[in-house]
Amino acid sequence: MSLQLEEVFFRYEDQGPWVLEGISLEIPRGSTLGIAGGTGSGKTTLLMHLNGLLLPQKGRLLVDGEDPHDPHLSRQKRAARRRWLRRHVGLVFQYPENQLFEETVEKDIAFGPKNLGLPEAEIQARVERSMAALGLSFDLKGRSPFQLSGGQMRRVAVAGVLAMEPEVLVLDEPTAGLDPLGRQELLQLLLTWKKDHPLRTIIYVSHRMDEMALLAERLVVIHRGKIVAQGPPARLFLQEDLFRWGLEPPPTAQLLLGLKTRGLEAQVDRLDPREVALAIARARQKGAPCGKA
Repeated sequence: MSLQLEEVFFRYEDQGPWVLEGISLEIPRGSTLGIAGGTGSGKTTLLMHLNGLLLPQKGRLLVDGEDPHDPHLSRQKRAARRRWLRRHVGLVFQYPENQLFEETVEKDIAFGPKNLGLPEAEIQARVERSMAALGLSFDLKGRSPFQLSGGQMRRVAVAGVLAMEPEVLVLDEPTAGLDPLGRQELLQLLLTWKKDHPLRTIIYVSHRMDEMALLAERLVVIHRGKIVAQGPPARLFLQEDLFRWGLEPPPTAQLLLGLKTRGLEAQVDRLDPREVALAIARARQKGAPCGKA
């Protein structure tokens, strides 16, 4: 499934300021897109357009080239398209564990698939696949989700979305409130899931640029409802002044920028700490710029 936003405008109050102002964005099938921006930039509002929770007031959303909100369609067809969209674009809100409500982990993860009317065997298979993807032991099935650790609760909540087997997985600050180990574990699980499902799309929102450096193939920066920069994360971190948009480059980028001011240039395609360390070592050996531009 590909998604495309064409000149999308949206505001919450008549005559109020535009929260989204002329957003145009293409999200190809199978891509991993990072969306970054400071508080109030419009990130969450943008995400809510991707699965039909909000409708553009100007512009349009295209899904595989078709507009699910096309006013020329009947009300019934538009409603059916929106239901289909919400089924195939899974949205994980910030602090998703606050939406847990069932008696057991198994019931909570199975809630979405049951609403699809799937056979019981398929529901169980989806529960187990999503639990395995999120590193959750099957022994937890019968436990109350509210007896788990914060990190486990977060993973149960995400597993409930994965059990719907969405073509597009949208995550809004999924590591918020987790300790460093919990953040690292969740990111690694998402990377593994994406590797196992290369044709599915991840749209990842975070203010933590170290996470973007690890996960995103392409980064879009939003400021005051507009896209102000986009491209490979490493290029943006090393060539753009993110501070003016309320963002802080990851430590690896700050290290490379600091070394550059001292005459040691080690340019890289990715800001993975190991790749950065190797690039710095090569640059020191050559005593000249190295790597790829």
